[in-house]
Amino acid sequence: TSFLSIKNSENTLNFTSANLLEDLLDCKKMPGRLHILSLVLNEVEEIPELYLDADYLMIIEPATRNLSRRLMSLRKSLLQKGFFAWAPCFHQLECPLLKHSRKDWCHDRTKSELPAELAEVFAGLPMQTEHLPLSYLLVSRTKPPEGDRTRIIGDQLDEKGKVRQLICRNDQREFLTWMKRDKNQQVLFRGDSVTLREDQLTSRGSELRLKKDVQL
Repeated sequence: TSFLSIKNSENTLNFTSANLLEDLLDCKKMPGRLHILSLVLNEVEEIPELYLDADYLMIIEPATRNLSRRLMSLRKSLLQKGFFAWAPCFHQLECPLLKHSRKDWCHDRTKSELPAELAEVFAGLPMQTEHLPLSYLLVSRTKPPEGDRTRIIGDQLDEKGKVRQLICRNDQREFLTWMKRDKNQQVLFRGDSVTLREDQLTSRGSELRLKKDVQL
């Protein structure tokens, strides 16, 4: 279990990057006190009250289904305690993956540069990846900047006639979808944030289909 507190007093930081670590390295811009808690949900049921006096609270956990869904449940508890969600979600509603699914979990990936010693160990593993999977949550006692942002929370699913990608913008489990016949292939990655306008979309059940010639 690790606890880290950082104090700073400059400008507001907007968590919209696809790379969480880039945002964290820029955390000196965040006004007030930031507590970063990592690998704690295997050790404690609730976040200790000592750390709830933070202006910002960042929790980072391994991207397993169990821990990620626990973190998603903790988000609800923290909102009830007067915090506001800043990232990865841009809304204050119920988590759509908890509300509409028993198996989905919200997680991200970030590129990592391993130290030479660890790189040598990883080189011998059967599973090769340059990305580090993680689940994270950033909440604050102050409301985030207003805006109409949507978070990409899934990988692209290549299906017959279309491509779908799970998104989060409210308490509904939705997929951003584009039809292959329209030839408007999108290049979006898990963790990206986009702005979606209603005039760009047609709704088909849980799908928000991009109209022809729309490029995000």
